[in-house]
Amino acid sequence: MKKFLFLYPTRTYLDQEILNISKKLSAVKRLNEIIDARYRSSGYQIYWLLCCAKNTPMIPDVSLIDHRINIYGTDIIISSGIREKDIGYIYPSCEGILAQLNPVSELVLGGFHQIDCVDRVARAAHHNGLVVTVDEDTTDQLFTTINIKRKLPPIRRTWKEYGHDFLSLLEGMRNKFSHEEVNFGIQKHRAERKSKPWLVQI
Repeated sequence: MKKFLFLYPTRTYLDQEILNISKKLSAVKRLNEIIDARYRSSGYQIYWLLCCAKNTPMIPDVSLIDHRINIYGTDIIISSGIREKDIGYIYPSCEGILAQLNPVSELVLGGFHQIDCVDRVARAAHHNGLVVTVDEDTTDQLFTTINIKRKLPPIRRTWKEYGHDFLSLLEGMRNKFSHEEVNFGIQKHRAERKSKPWLVQI
């Protein structure tokens, strides 16, 4: 079964991303549109990961959910096993998270934060032999100024389209940096991604 998991759809993280920048509110709307278009409409079961309630590790604390995120009755909310106040100090068990998704034939991840919690779950899923992809358009990368200005499409024809867009952004830096600096940045970024096969390769 194909599943999409979003890590931590909470007020805490959304407020951090949109603080004092009204245009970022449109990014929340776009996040909902992307999840609907790419995943709900394509038969993926949608999962949301939350921190747990006090003294109940396996019960998600639904009071943390941000009302700007569209969560439907057919979606499934699971618990990370740790409380929100401990996140950042204690990492949840990736194995425990993945166990709540079984059975899964294909896993797509989004959420907060791409280079930390999302990447940890993706790495564990990959090491367990799962087909796993991080949809960077549904992570905190969506809230960058560049992505807001570009207004990311609800549906991408292929994952390579993301790679093309990303390379175009790097190429566009040639007016600020030397040809050699830009080429070095591109090669370094490609090398970093090769160690993370769950990311789109560019």
